[in-house]
Amino acid sequence: TYVHIQLAPGTLIADFTANSTSIPVGGTVDFTDQSYGNPIAWEWTFEGGNPATSSEQNPAGIQYSEPDSYFVSLEIFTDEDTSIITKENYINVNVYYCMGDTSCTTCQGMFFDSGGDGANYSDDEDYTMVFYPDNSEYKLKCNFTMFDVEWENNCDYDWLKIYNGESISAPLIGKYCGTNSPGTIIASNDLGALTFEFHSDGAVNEPGWVAEISCDTGVGINENQEYSFVNIFPNPVKSNFIHLESNQVIDNVKIFNSLGKIVYTNSFRNNKIQINTNNFRTGIYFISVKTGNEILHNKLQVIR
Repeated sequence: TYVHIQLAPGTLIADFTANSTSIPVGGTVDFTDQSYGNPIAWEWTFEGGNPATSSEQNPAGIQYSEPDSYFVSLEIFTDEDTSIITKENYINVNVYYCMGDTSCTTCQGMFFDSGGDGANYSDDEDYTMVFYPDNSEYKLKCNFTMFDVEWENNCDYDWLKIYNGESISAPLIGKYCGTNSPGTIIASNDLGALTFEFHSDGAVNEPGWVAEISCDTGVGINENQEYSFVNIFPNPVKSNFIHLESNQVIDNVKIFNSLGKIVYTNSFRNNKIQINTNNFRTGIYFISVKTGNEILHNKLQVIR
């Protein structure tokens, strides 16, 4: 069954597309006007972009220099009407890391084999790469979303080893090959570091891997455990406030976005508090509540 909808000739509806919505730091995006109604003027706003605004119909080469998720807004005009559309979290700017002999300090980014995004790794590679968290209180987390390394029963041809620490002398977490993905790995050592050692032999190479680098702040650990000393409501959040009630004094609250960045922090000395979430965009957040010697970690969903 097909439903044919015909808009009135004078209807003005703003819309647009981008040639890419996920780019590395320093990457550029080209935008294409897809509006209906024959607009005669355009006003673009690019959060985090350079330039930040444009009056062109199809602006190209908008550059993003900082990792984050950004909105894009387009307002269109005729002599008699106007229409606007805003796409939240539309452009995702990621830090990319490729396997090599180096060390990195970060809590966000994409981690690839030496071939990067879209190419295989090469033959005869031997690399060791160390990741440290950018906050001494965090633990490095690596989530493999794709893994494909040459298979051999004992992983003697091509392999990836992951160590719980800052060198290959640290405890071995695992040795991986084929499509046996490491899954999600979280460091548990004092430094919060993970070390990756990769070897490929002289023949046959595969696509390698794609992984998301982030930092674990304790959120998600024992997530199913029931904590009775703090009540957080409403959750999901559809209003402009969340409320926390505890049978102990709440000392500190931190809220992290999905990239691991702190978007709210404050200290208290009260059993009941209220937090304004008016500036929080739709998405998943993580809340950390400290009461005495205990810390509650939980997910917080904001719906606008």
